[in-house]
Amino acid sequence: MASANLRAKNPGKEMLGTEFWRRILNRLGRSLKSANPHPDSTLQARPRHAASPAHKTKTSKTDATTAANPSPGKPPAKEVVETEFWHRMQYRRHQWATGANPNPNPALQARRRYVASLVHKSKMHEYAQKLNLPMPEGYADVATVEELDFSKLPETVVIKPNNLANNECVMLFRNGIEVFTGDAVPISERQEYVRATFAKSAKVNKQTRILAEEYIQDYDPAYSVPRDFKVFVAGGKGHVIQVVDRVGPKPEWSHRYYNRDWVAYGDFQGSNRFGKEIPKPPHFDELMYYADKIAADIGCFMRLDFYITQTRVVFGEFTSYPNAGKRFTELGSAVMCDLMDRYPDTV
Repeated sequence: MASANLRAKNPGKEMLGTEFWRRILNRLGRSLKSANPHPDSTLQARPRHAASPAHKTKTSKTDATTAANPSPGKPPAKEVVETEFWHRMQYRRHQWATGANPNPNPALQARRRYVASLVHKSKMHEYAQKLNLPMPEGYADVATVEELDFSKLPETVVIKPNNLANNECVMLFRNGIEVFTGDAVPISERQEYVRATFAKSAKVNKQTRILAEEYIQDYDPAYSVPRDFKVFVAGGKGHVIQVVDRVGPKPEWSHRYYNRDWVAYGDFQGSNRFGKEIPKPPHFDELMYYADKIAADIGCFMRLDFYITQTRVVFGEFTSYPNAGKRFTELGSAVMCDLMDRYPDTV
C-alpha cells in the first residue's frame, strides 16, 4: 500500500529515465519533427498516423529488411551512442565482473559467476571438454613467452592471450608470415615477435597466459584467415548469426548479420564494414546444434564464436558483452534487447 500511495502522490515520478520513457520520447521526436527518419523513404513517407508493423525477430523476413542495406564494402556505420543494448551490456559488465546486485539464490549466483568466468580461455577449455565440444588442438598454455618453444610447434600456428578480446595480441603464423600484419617472421624470430606484440598492449596483465593453438582453415580456402560465425543465443537457442571476414588490414574487415533462417539483416552494427550476403554455409545444422547445446546449458544471453572448416564446426570462445554493446544500430539494439526480454537469463 505504501508504494501505491507514493505513486498516487507522485504520479509517474519513479518512471523517469526508463527505457519505455526513452522510446516514447524518441518516437515523439521522429513523428513530429521527422528526426531520425526511416532509412526507407517509402516507409518514411507513410502517413504519420499509420502505425508501423510490429518488429519481429524470431524467423520472419520482416526483421531483415527493417533497416536500409548499405552497399557491401561501405565503411563502418556511425556509432549509435547509448542505445538500450549498450546500457544493458554496461550493467551486465558491472554486475558480472564485480558481483553487484547478486542473484538472491546463492546457487544461481554461483552459477552466474561460473558462466561469467567462461570468457577466460583456460576456463572455456575445461568447459568445452565437459560438453564434448569440438575445439582447436591446443599445443601450449604458458605464463611467459620464454616458455614457448617454436621449434617444437607446428609452422602454421595461432598464438593468443587467454583473457583479451577484439583480436588483441592474436597472431596467426603461416608460411613464414604473420597473416594479420603481413610481417615476415621466420620461426627463429617468432619468440621475440610475440614478446614485442604483447609488450605493446596495455591490457596484458599478470593473469595473462599465452596459448598456442591449431590453425583452423576456413571451408573456403580463399580465406587465409578463417571467418568467425558468431551465434547470439538466448532461451536455450541460437537466434542471430554474425559472419566476420578478417582478411586484410583491419579497416577492410567486414561483417553481416543473419537470422536463424539465414535471412540477412540490414545495417545492424558498425564495428566493421557492411559485408555482402553469402550463401548458408556448409555444416550449418551442426553449427546450430552446438550453439543450442551450449545455450541450453548456460541459460543466458551470450555470444558464442565458431569457425567452419570443410569437414566440421569448431568452437572458439564465449563473449559475455558483445562489442561492449557499442556501435549497434537502432535495428541491432532492438533485436538484441528483444531476445533478452523474451528469454530472460536464468542465472
